[in-house]
Amino acid sequence: NLHLLKFTILFSILLSTGSIFAQLWTPVFSALDTTAGKTKVLSTSDIRDFAFYNENKGIVSYSDKYHITNNGGGLWSDSGYVQYFALGGLSYADSQTIFAYSGIRIIKSSNGGSSFSLVATPNPSFSNSIIQVKGPLGIAAGQSCGAAYSKDGGNTWTSIPNASLCGSNGPDFTEIDIIDSNIAFIGGESGQ
Repeated sequence: NLHLLKFTILFSILLSTGSIFAQLWTPVFSALDTTAGKTKVLSTSDIRDFAFYNENKGIVSYSDKYHITNNGGGLWSDSGYVQYFALGGLSYADSQTIFAYSGIRIIKSSNGGSSFSLVATPNPSFSNSIIQVKGPLGIAAGQSCGAAYSKDGGNTWTSIPNASLCGSNGPDFTEIDIIDSNIAFIGGESGQ
């Protein structure tokens, strides 16, 4: 009976903890939410990517545009359009610097997302990239074992030959974790 009582108390604590945690989630916006006082429809197309610098500052991208928020999603900027292709791999390097992948190009905003400019087109090229810049080290990685790195905070990029990473026909990379200015891990399909 003591074990049953402990289990019942533990289960009750877990249930109440779970319901408290669940209440912490707040919708920022929804394509279907048009009620007064809520954020209006930003786009009915699928979200391609998003990134937040902190609880207030963030960017969300769709197939043809992006929006910026500076108040946790209460208000979003008018549509921003990118010259090249839809934004993916969104990543904040600092409060004003955002890196993204657009088609086969690495692009950068130095003004909090007001505009983006071309930084590099890796050769060999790769698409659907993820990007992370932490201090001086930046890594971009994507399809077909494509990768590039930066040692100057994302200002210039150097391609990494596919064969040196995974042979001639490599997998798509899906994750990056930068440890410090000299060490980063890249991982992806097929256990690479």
